[in-house]
Amino acid sequence: SSEATFATPGALRGRFCHTPGVAVLDRVGWRGMDLLLGETWGAEQALAAGLVSRVVAPDALHGVAQQLAEIWSAGGGEVMKGKALALATLGGEEGLRERYSVAEAAMVE
Repeated sequence: SSEATFATPGALRGRFCHTPGVAVLDRVGWRGMDLLLGETWGAEQALAAGLVSRVVAPDALHGVAQQLAEIWSAGGGEVMKGKALALATLGGEEGLRERYSVAEAAMVE
């Protein structure tokens, strides 16, 4: 929705978000540091950074969600195979697991 806002929950309480930081930085790179340090982004800023793929008016949200669900479900298992391939070619699950392990270790120190 164009009225959505985005933030990391721990940062809003004055803490650094270690594990959400992995996902945010993985998705939007260093532009995401603002979110990890407590800034809240609006929908257009999230779109520009690549955190979301589209922004729609609140009254169109349900219809767009329904349309996407129909497209994805029509693809069946092939859609999930495509997702797995995309993950493998974008750095893969192994690198992501390693980054989460580093974040988790930092969080408990």
